[in-house]
Amino acid sequence: STYAMILTNKDTVPRVYYGDLYTDDGQYMANKSPYYDSIDNLLKSRIKYVAGGQSMSIQYVQGDGSMAKDSYRGVLTSVRYGKDAMNEKDQGTQETRTEGLAVIESNNPDLKLSSSDQIVINMGAAHKNQAYRPMLLTKTNGLASYQSDESVPVNEIRYTNADGQLIFTSEDIIRTANPQVSGYLAVWVPVDAKDMQDARSQSSDQSTNDGQTLHSNAALDSQVIYESFSNFQSLPTKTSEYT
Repeated sequence: STYAMILTNKDTVPRVYYGDLYTDDGQYMANKSPYYDSIDNLLKSRIKYVAGGQSMSIQYVQGDGSMAKDSYRGVLTSVRYGKDAMNEKDQGTQETRTEGLAVIESNNPDLKLSSSDQIVINMGAAHKNQAYRPMLLTKTNGLASYQSDESVPVNEIRYTNADGQLIFTSEDIIRTANPQVSGYLAVWVPVDAKDMQDARSQSSDQSTNDGQTLHSNAALDSQVIYESFSNFQSLPTKTSEYT
């Protein structure tokens, strides 16, 4: 859930830690962690979909009466609109329509929406009447990770309405508690994006004289840091085991 947020967040250069993709002990990259598939998919999807403006909010639900603490009633949602769309009203371009995504998450394993609760996510004017698919989706026994349109079951496709909203109900939000998810996590992306779509922005070679080392813009947002080591790795025993 943390990686789903930081890898899609605006004005952030996220850092991915080796020990979250692979187990710390043993030889380098020898054993994948339970989170490898999801983080790997998020990194690839970051290239393909993450661009444009962002809107983040907490949506509160009534629940079914089993949630005792009000602080646990919130569901966090975050939307990226796609390149050339900085807010929900921007129409953007044709490129905008196949970019952007939505993150939905809760850290409450007892979360249960009532029959009247809805999670409404405004994907923006550029995404009206559009098909979306899950890229990550909570299941009762873990987290499904879909890397293509073809891999998603037809019954899991959702459509925005004429206002560009994705609407989820108690039938969609399935909370769980297992080594991959405690609560709920889902990431939704547009259907029909090209396989090699690249939503990143290239850095500029124009010089600046404003005294700032870093500039918060789309080019900076396109960067990512990989911390590619662990202090707990085994020493290599042969050449092929070196980093």
